Amino acid sequence: MTKLCSLKRPMVCLSEPVPESTRILRLLARFQFAHEEKVISLKRPMVRLSEPVPESSRKRFNIKDLGKLRFFLGLEITRSPSGILLNQHKYTLDFLSDRGHLAVNPCSTPHDSSLKLHDPDSPLYPDESAFRSLIGRFFYLTTSRPYITFAAQQLSQFVSRPQDINFQDATRVLKYLKRFLEKGLFFYANSRLKLSWFAGSDWASFPAIHCSISGYCVFIGSSLIS
Repeated sequence: MTKLCSLKRPMVCLSEPVPESTRILRLLARFQFAHEEKVISLKRPMVRLSEPVPESSRKRFNIKDLGKLRFFLGLEITRSPSGILLNQHKYTLDFLSDRGHLAVNPCSTPHDSSLKLHDPDSPLYPDESAFRSLIGRFFYLTTSRPYITFAAQQLSQFVSRPQDINFQDATRVLKYLKRFLEKGLFFYANSRLKLSWFAGSDWASFPAIHCSISGYCVFIGSSLIS
């Protein structure tokens, strides 16, 4: 009687070239990396991060050493003897230009706490997709501008059914970004390795939901990290 067997996972044809992932894992094994279920851990230090890419790795994987990181996915990294500045100046300018807000009058705060975001009398905003895109870009800007996190979080509650009043508050965030284009995070070179945590609450003073709004920030030494 003929038996049929099914493979639990696909086989690799012996005539096919070795997959790039396999070649990488073989190389990592030479440096005593442990890998299991796509999680890779280093058993011992391989090279210092400041050292150039090994010549053997360059030839095998066409790796190019780009030097010190200066710009990556909208993030700008500026180094000085006193530390590292992380900001998104160009990304913010492009963002404001796309929204047509380069010439708007700036404001000093990203959110108006007296504004009632849950207003049943406010008409619906006509372009839900544009509003979702706007809020998504706000969240990306929180990478170097954590002080707009609260405003972005509040507005994100209305992405499925935005109202004109919500777009009005989002416009205020844009005006705030216009005023503080150069803002970013600075990581001090001589900062102490000491973790500090600060938290606070407004004790149910937020008019939109009548609940306490809490916030926190985490520092390593004098550098804000969260």
